[in-house]
Amino acid sequence: MKDDTIMTKELLLEIGTEEIPAGFVPPGLAQLKKETERMLAENRITHGKVQTMGTPRRLVLIVKEVSEKQADTTEEKQGPLVEQAFDKDGRPTRAALGFARSVGVEVEDLVRVSTAKGDKLAHRRNVSGEKTEEILSVMLPEIILSSRFPKSMHWGNGDIRFVRPIHWILALFGEKTIPFSIGETQSGNSSRGHRFTHPEPFPVKDFADYMDRLDRADVVVDPVFRKDLIEKHLLKQAEKAGGELIPDPDLLDEVTYLVEYPVVVTGRFDEKFLRLSPEVLIQAMRSHQRYFSIKKKGTDLELLPCFITVCNTPAPDLSVLCRGNERVLLARLNDAEFFYQEDLKHKLDDYASELKQVVYHNRLGSYAEKALRLQKLMGWLCEFSFPGDQEAKVRAYRSALLCKADLISQMVGEFPGLQGIIGAEYSQLQGEHEEVVKAIREHYLPRSAEDIQNQVFPASTMGTLLSLADKMDAIVGGWVVGLAPTGSQDPYALRRQALGVIHLMRRGKYAPNLVEFIDRALALLKDRIEIPPADIKEQVLEFFKGRLRALFLEEGFLYDAVDSVLAVWNGDPVDAEHRVRAISGLKSRPDFEPLMIAFKRVVNIIEGNPPPADPTRFEHPSERKLYEDFQALEKRVQPLLKKQNYEQALAEMAGLRPTVDRFFDDVLVNVENNEPLRQNRHALLNQIGNLFKRISDFSKIVIPGSEQKAIAKG
Repeated sequence: MKDDTIMTKELLLEIGTEEIPAGFVPPGLAQLKKETERMLAENRITHGKVQTMGTPRRLVLIVKEVSEKQADTTEEKQGPLVEQAFDKDGRPTRAALGFARSVGVEVEDLVRVSTAKGDKLAHRRNVSGEKTEEILSVMLPEIILSSRFPKSMHWGNGDIRFVRPIHWILALFGEKTIPFSIGETQSGNSSRGHRFTHPEPFPVKDFADYMDRLDRADVVVDPVFRKDLIEKHLLKQAEKAGGELIPDPDLLDEVTYLVEYPVVVTGRFDEKFLRLSPEVLIQAMRSHQRYFSIKKKGTDLELLPCFITVCNTPAPDLSVLCRGNERVLLARLNDAEFFYQEDLKHKLDDYASELKQVVYHNRLGSYAEKALRLQKLMGWLCEFSFPGDQEAKVRAYRSALLCKADLISQMVGEFPGLQGIIGAEYSQLQGEHEEVVKAIREHYLPRSAEDIQNQVFPASTMGTLLSLADKMDAIVGGWVVGLAPTGSQDPYALRRQALGVIHLMRRGKYAPNLVEFIDRALALLKDRIEIPPADIKEQVLEFFKGRLRALFLEEGFLYDAVDSVLAVWNGDPVDAEHRVRAISGLKSRPDFEPLMIAFKRVVNIIEGNPPPADPTRFEHPSERKLYEDFQALEKRVQPLLKKQNYEQALAEMAGLRPTVDRFFDDVLVNVENNEPLRQNRHALLNQIGNLFKRISDFSKIVIPGSEQKAIAKG
């Protein structure tokens, strides 16, 4: 927080470099902001808003209202224990005198402080804060060099390591330059404009002047404004071309950090290339050239023979830029057409047979072996989605056999983003069944977190089954070969694949539960397992449980409702969701608290797992009444549980509360000197508790302020 009595200034830092890869700029700016905030706090420098901006050639930091000096502080140095510092007559010992001498004061100037080891003598002194500009001259180079990137470079004599060689540093505190150097680059008060139109350095007075000078030097330094500017021009150019832009958020983010001064240009290509599928054209334009595609208005994916590109060079004649990009694209489209025609000379079955030569993982075998595992998983899954339908099972086997075949194709070799898409097109052209075509096209879905967020899932049942099989084989295989995700490593994107499995299962009943699904996938890898399969199964199931818990919390369910259900989870994500919703609904009842207390009294007192209660041993009318009411309740609840009608089941179970309360009021459960009676009462409560656990572990439900009320009568 800023102290209004201290003068403040603005801090401006610009690190000018050679072109930084687009994907490195946003994390670089995030690190710059975080590290600045940390070091300002550590150095007791108050400040206002911390902001970063950047382009491929510059990382920029702006900090508002930075205090001109550090906050004053008090330093404390502790000495000996008081009992060691004075003798029995209260005179200072050598320990006290030595400590006082070491800090330059008399013993009477020392203070006493309480510590975990007892009272000690201590010396306190007030320390005035240093000037901020002096601290910044040391702090700023440390901030710059602390940044970490996926790849960095050495230059000059090799002592300095940064994402790209640094060519200039602008460092202003107010209007004063903060002096420091990075290698041979000395900080100063100069910046530079666009590399081609304004390459010469120019002086900067402050942030307002900086923004004005960059604007006149063809640099749009604010990435938020730059992205918005690009998007507006893209939409305008698509409209001008007579169509509408095909949205591509990832590409928009990328080009935002590829340019300093966006120039949006529309070009055309020969209509003959429209014979290629839209996905091929889009990939050819996007993957190599970073071009945006345009479709006809009102269509799903009917392309116009146009493209839009974002250039980084202002030019007096945009037609020159246009023609240059058209020539480059022509070469790419000719390549795509050639690959397409060459691929069609072969059958997908031929490609599938070649998968024996393509390694999926050195311990999991080839892609042909993976396809065989997928066939077996598909056969099992078909038993639930297409029971008794042999033709569906044949199509399922066919889908699994061919789904990875396009990895051999020249088209996928050139455009990896066409995996599945081009395989589906080739399978359709060679006359495969429509369900097979759809399954091949859809089996990678959802491909990303964005797909999950935008609900991009397989539309067909066969595609869903193949996606489930593919993802589960990858997840279980990852554990088998020791590639389970860690805090920072997930090379096979198993977290995303697990979320995909959960979402797909929640969208329909495609498998009995994850326990059996994991068992099936493990059985197909039994010859490659080097640790007990039971350990892998437990770890994978816990992994799924963690993903499901995070997903439920993200969707707004209360953590205790989620934890209570997952504690007795049977491996079915759909069933878990029904239970969580039922528990959440129960928490909204006005009698929720006494109801939970009753449930908890039952489950908290149970010891072990005794056999069913013997009604002939009951002594008190209240335990006979509880037994009879429970028997009647169980008959009503069992059909509801089978139908997953947990709301109604809980409503029925709530009716047992008065009988439970009367039982605990009248009966001593842990009766002494009568072990058979004690065990029989525990057995009765255990039967009731087991019925409760068919839905949830109610001991995990939180009742604020009522923990003591849940103690059962013992």
